[in-house]
This record gives sequence, C-alpha cells and structure tokens, in this order.
Amino acid sequence: MSKAIRIMAVIMGLCVLCGFSIIDNKRYKENDIVKYIDTEVVRLVQDKTVKGAVVSVVRDNKVLLCKGYGYTDEEAGTKADGEKTAFRIGSLTKTFVAISALQLAQQGKLDMAAPVDRYLEPDFPRFRYPVTMKDLLTHTAGFENTASGMVAYDRSKVKPLGETVRYNRPNQVFMPGEVQAYSNYGIALAGYVMERITQKPYFAYAEEAIFKPLGMSRTTFRPDFSPVAPVSKGYGTDGAERADYITNIYPSGSVASTASDMAKYMDFLLGEGYGILDSEAKSQLFRRHFAMDEVLPGIGYVWNRHTRNGSLFFEKKGETRNFFSRIILYPDKNIGVFLSFNTVTPEKIKADLMNGITDMLLGSEGNPPAYEGKDNRDISGYYVSTVSSFKTAEKFLNFLNRHSTIRITGKAGEGFYLDGQKLTAVGKDHYKSAFGYLKYSEKNGQGYLSGDTFSYVRASWHDHRSWQGLALLFFSSMSATVFAMSARIFIKGIMRKTKSGRRLIAWNTIPGMAVFLVFVVICIQSLFWAETDIKGLIAILKFEALFVLIFAFLGVLSSLYFWYKKQRLHLCLLYSVWSSACIIFVVWLVKVRLLL
Repeated sequence: MSKAIRIMAVIMGLCVLCGFSIIDNKRYKENDIVKYIDTEVVRLVQDKTVKGAVVSVVRDNKVLLCKGYGYTDEEAGTKADGEKTAFRIGSLTKTFVAISALQLAQQGKLDMAAPVDRYLEPDFPRFRYPVTMKDLLTHTAGFENTASGMVAYDRSKVKPLGETVRYNRPNQVFMPGEVQAYSNYGIALAGYVMERITQKPYFAYAEEAIFKPLGMSRTTFRPDFSPVAPVSKGYGTDGAERADYITNIYPSGSVASTASDMAKYMDFLLGEGYGILDSEAKSQLFRRHFAMDEVLPGIGYVWNRHTRNGSLFFEKKGETRNFFSRIILYPDKNIGVFLSFNTVTPEKIKADLMNGITDMLLGSEGNPPAYEGKDNRDISGYYVSTVSSFKTAEKFLNFLNRHSTIRITGKAGEGFYLDGQKLTAVGKDHYKSAFGYLKYSEKNGQGYLSGDTFSYVRASWHDHRSWQGLALLFFSSMSATVFAMSARIFIKGIMRKTKSGRRLIAWNTIPGMAVFLVFVVICIQSLFWAETDIKGLIAILKFEALFVLIFAFLGVLSSLYFWYKKQRLHLCLLYSVWSSACIIFVVWLVKVRLLL
C-alpha cells in the first residue's frame, strides 16, 4: 500500500470517528436535556411544589419526551398524561393569533401596516391614535392595562368577543409604535379583526386553519373546552383545588392543549410550514419588529427574543390564575421545550428550571466587560410598569401589585442600585442586574427603563407603592386609635345620663369611627379583588370612597369643634393628627382615581 493511500485511509478513518463523535455528542446532549427536565419536574411533584405537570421536548422532527407528572385531579386520583390530558396554556394562546394574522396577510386579506379600523364596523368606537395589526402583535398599540370585563368566574357572564372589545376599550396612554406595553386587550382585538375578515368565530377559524392541519386534535380555543377532555384542574400554592377564570377575551389566553399536541406545534415552528405558512411569512413570526432600544433583542410577532452567547432563541410564557406554561425554541439547536404546571408556583423555581435548560444548550451566561465610559445619564428615581392602569380607577390595583413600581437609587459616576442590588454598567445607559439587562432610553422627553420583555416608565416619587404604603399605614394606625377612643367617648356620652354638652361631644366622634369601618371594608374587599368582577368592585369602592370623603370632612369639623370647646388636649391633638391623615388618604383616593 503506497504512502499516499495509507494517509488517505487514516484521514477517512478520522473523519468517520469524528462523525461518530458528533453523533454521539448530539445524542448525549439530547439525553442530557431530557434527563435534566425529567429529574427536575419529578422533584417538583415529589416536593409537592406542583400537583401535576406535562412536558414535551422535540428535536429534528423527533419527540424526545412527552410525559405527564403527578395529578390532574388529585381527589379522583387522575394522573397527568402527556398524550391525553389538556392543560391551560394561558398566553401561549397569543402565538396562534400571530399565525392567523400572517395567514390572512399571506392571502392578501389583511394589511399588517393598515389601521385596523378599516376592518371593524362603521360604528365601532375609533381609537385616539390609529392602530395597526403590527402594533397589536408587538404590544405597541399604546393601551393601558385594564381588567374590567376581561374575565368572568361564572360561565353565564361570558360575553361575545365583539361585545367585549367594543365596550371594554382601554385608554391609549402611549403613542402607537413607540412603547412596549403588554396588552391582553390588544391581542383580543386582533382576534376580533380576524373574525370580521373571515366572517366566522375566531376559535372556529383557528381550528380549521391551524389545529386541524397540524393534527392538534386535543387543542381548543373554546371557553368550555368542549372538543377536549379531560382538562386538568387547577391548584393554589396551598395545594387546594381552585377554580380558574373564564376569559371573555379568549384569543389572549383561553387555549387548552396536551404536551403531545404542543410537540406537534413546536415541530411546525422549528421545521416546515405544513401548508400553514410559507417560509417568508413564517420567518416574520420571530423577526425583530420592535425594540425599546437597539441594544435589546426586541419582540417578534408575540414571541419574545433573547440572546445567549451569540445564539438567538425565542420564548413565550403563559399564565392563568392557577396554570403556568412556557415554550422555548432554540433554532440553532433545532430544539423546542414545552412545559405546563397546574399549580401556582414561585417565580424563582420556574425561572431556575428554564434557565437551567438554556445553560445546558447554549452555555452559562458570561459576565460582559465593564463599561468604562462616563457618559451614562442619571437614571435614579421611580418607575411604573407600562403594564399598568394610568387613567381609570383600576390604578388603585397597581398598589396591590408589588411588581408595578421599582426604584433606582444612586448617582451617575458612583453607581446605581435596584432593590439594594448594584447595577453593573455594560454600555451607555445599559446595565446588568439580578433581574436581567436593563436599558434606559428616552422617547418624547419621557424616560423608560426596559428589559428584554418589559418596560417601566419614569414617574413621580409619590407614584411608588412604598410612599403610598407609608401614607396608608399612617392613616390606618391613626384611624384605629381614633376609632378606639371615639367608641369609648361615644358609649360614655350616649349610654350614660350625661349633660347635653357631653352628648354633643360624643356625637362628634362618629366620623372617627365611620371612616375606620369603611376603610376596613375597603381593605377586605381589596384582598379578594382577584376573585371578583373588577368592574363591580371598582363601582363599590368608588361609592365607599365617597363615604370616606364625607366622614373625613366631618372629622375635620369635629377636630375644629373640639379645639373651640377647649376639650382635653390629647383629644384635640389626636383628632388634628387624624384629620391630617384623612386628608392624605383622600388625596390618595383622588390619585388612584377612586375619587373624582
């Protein structure tokens, strides 16, 4: 054998070995991912963190994992099944709406850049600023966040989609196409636009145009889940079974599906079009259509975009009252992961699981080099989430959400802190934090702090819930003290045979008792707001706030009366301080739009 032939044989042998090595490494990675996910979900079920879960993993047109864990009905002993048990997938529903829009655009029936008004009824209320389908699918239509009329707990109160989007329109607080503000209403409106175009209920269109071609026979948009059975029950953090809401804006979050069907869906998203979308239309799902700043990965049509070590990947999260679901697509690895829990689960546990998957596939996130520039702006101050109510009485609900406001402390040149944790500068007005990367930008003179999937708008100090909390604590503590003293004085002055002057003093203590009692009622109602019709709750709270205003005014008059009658100093001072607390509380009621 000549020397050249021997060399060639060695080279070919090495190539074969390398090929086997690549194949073995690929198989090793596949097994690694499946083992990791399986082990972690089993642990969560065994630890009773979740009652039940379903998971599917796909790669290269193969289903690597499709499995159920734990129970979907613990009382009946029904176990989760990846093939047969449907879970509610929340906002993953929105991804089907994006596909439907691109289908109609592909057919020439929908212009993504045209105002959606052209597709709505002539008498449909017009928006302050024109909104396009692109705006709706990128959450940049400018809508504030509202919940009134969006969900129901009683099936008899479910409204038609057209009625819901017509009579529950949120205000536009941002110019369309400029600010990312996640909007369930916006996606519901997109679904209704498609109802108008196709002249059929959107759920019927999705079944015919998406689910049927993909063979997703156990997936449905229908609020009653009629074509799909069984659907898992939901559970709270305490493990108790809880009812979930029914959504009137069903294109935003009503789908129930199985892990098996979602595997078929991910196979479509990562692979061929199956006749549903051509390659150009399909690529638009994940193309960057908007970003709050050029350094951010931005958003596709509904899909969130992320980068890790030079690789781009996409994800969508869905949540209902009890369920958590997520899809992550890694196009460079041709891998898709879907999981769904039927139990309210701590955010860190869910994030750690999904970050672990990304770490295994794309490597751990490295630390970027520190930014040496000195041109960063002063970003200290208070910020309110763009996913908030700004102009309606639902602004009151922002106070109940601890994630609605954040505070940045520090100074330019010395460093900034978020919740006491230092931000690391990685570029001009660009920072790394424990919550991800943050970029400060300004639009039309307004400051914004944005991450990959969220934005906060700069606000006044009194918009922060910590200051509001202190004001409410001051009011509640003073009202409780005044209530106790007023009750004592009232009982002594009315129930005993005292002089008429004493009785008059006693009657003047009524406002102090009344304000506190109304405040207690408001607090109790607020604790259960998530299980209440929001529109009805707000109407009741506004009525009660009017009582607070009236009795607070009478309380101020009582305080003046006590000083005029030269009552005991401690009574005069107590009522004076309490009157100040009442004024602050009334100002807060005005600020959150429960008054005026």
